[in-house]
Amino acid sequence: MAMTPVAALNSLLPPELLNTVFTHLAFRDRVQTSHVCKAWRRASLAHPASLWSSICCNAEQTEMLSCLLERSNGAPVDVQVVLTDTSCLDALLAISLHLYHIRTLHLRFTASQDIKLSFDSVRAVHLALAGDPASLLEVLKLEISIDYGIMGGFLAPNYTAHENLLASHAPRLREVTLFSTSLDPAVNYPALRHVERYSIGTRHLSASHLSAIFTNMPALKFLSIRTDAFDLPNTPLPPTVRLETLYIKGSEDLRHAEGLLPLLKYLNYERIPRVTTSAWSLWLNRFTTPPRSLPHTLDISRNETGRDRWTLVHPEGYTSVCLELRSGSELRSRPVPRQIFQRLETLLVMLDLLEPCSEIALLPRLARLVLREPDGGEVIRYFAAMDYPPRLHCAVLRVVEIWGTDEVLRVSADDVCNFVDACLVCDADQPPRIVLRNAELRASASGKSRKGFAYDLTVSDEIAPTP
Repeated sequence: MAMTPVAALNSLLPPELLNTVFTHLAFRDRVQTSHVCKAWRRASLAHPASLWSSICCNAEQTEMLSCLLERSNGAPVDVQVVLTDTSCLDALLAISLHLYHIRTLHLRFTASQDIKLSFDSVRAVHLALAGDPASLLEVLKLEISIDYGIMGGFLAPNYTAHENLLASHAPRLREVTLFSTSLDPAVNYPALRHVERYSIGTRHLSASHLSAIFTNMPALKFLSIRTDAFDLPNTPLPPTVRLETLYIKGSEDLRHAEGLLPLLKYLNYERIPRVTTSAWSLWLNRFTTPPRSLPHTLDISRNETGRDRWTLVHPEGYTSVCLELRSGSELRSRPVPRQIFQRLETLLVMLDLLEPCSEIALLPRLARLVLREPDGGEVIRYFAAMDYPPRLHCAVLRVVEIWGTDEVLRVSADDVCNFVDACLVCDADQPPRIVLRNAELRASASGKSRKGFAYDLTVSDEIAPTP
């Protein structure tokens, strides 16, 4: 009986079967598997989640970038590279040679005491992106931190984008992020004509840069600005601009005395459906007046810095988000929050933001209350045992949801019932239904509160959504 060579059998396996195998392999196993033979390598490259579809290199690995891009065999790739002055040129040469099949390009410069980033490195980046078209490029992110040295300060210059950016040809480009880089108002950038999402990170946003954005990006829908200072153009915003989402985060100085307001007004923030900004003292007043009105839904969560984040959903389809608002003072005494709570139909809040010994404003229209428990049930038990817990007055409340967050919520029915009795003032004839998410219900002694109330309590299999 004739023996068939193993290599011949390998090449006979259909690509569909190989693709199924690749899908279930760990990354390191896929690397080894794709090296079995040329047929398997071709199948791996053709797979929708190609082995080489994502290439990430840190500052010590940039010498591998050229090899990885060569082995991608022209397949569409997403590339993320951390560059330094010493690793910059070799990596940029590899990128420029393969720009034609890069789908997402993310270049990051990390400034530290040991890594100095010069204008020469920034110039090299822009030159590498100026010579060749990028037919497949959809996302371009240049997150650059420049070592300004003695030029530090708000007026330190940005680098100006090259006039021949992407050889003026990037028909699929929809998202661009430029840190420490400005657009030249005297230059036309054809590669940006179809951009819908644009993010800026700069010490000083100039009036000319702001004008150039809207001149070169007529399709812009999303604009993100992080700046320490800004100037405004003398001419008004073009009437053709139709932003759908605006994100502005300013320095500490811009958060006082409504420092961001001139920029917001220039961008016609009142008519933008979703606006996110840094906080200032009268933020709630500005974002609850026409065409926005008092919201029907309020979500108070905690951001990555541990500050409070307020999200207001308005009846007219607007959403307003405030970063780093001080929830304690806002919840207690100011007139605008009191008006907001009187109109709310849905409230989502971190449980530990409710302050003991506080009678929070009446919530006469609230039908749904969502409480995020950050500590696995400890806050619920703590409030339930207090003599003077926080109390919410909710006359028409129908549903109370309690979500476990990073830690699974582990409570008994007694814990939950005692907490509801202690902290919620509801209609005794129609008590709210209680739903737990990301939770484990422990055995109960009675399933009732200390006052003898038993609530309709269920545990949902649905995972609590991320704020």
